[in-house]
Amino acid sequence: MFVKAGVAKQMKLGTANTWVFDAEAMLTTLVAEYENGVTMYTPLG
Repeated sequence: MFVKAGVAKQMKLGTANTWVFDAEAMLTTLVAEYENGVTMYTPLG
């Protein structure tokens, strides 16, 4: 979901595979997905 939305990228840090996220875009994506029925994030508690 985050890669598809352009929020996350996989990179190399030395020899380790690492995921880098844009935090603001991640929150926007979570809220949008919540409005579409994905309950991984519930902004209303």
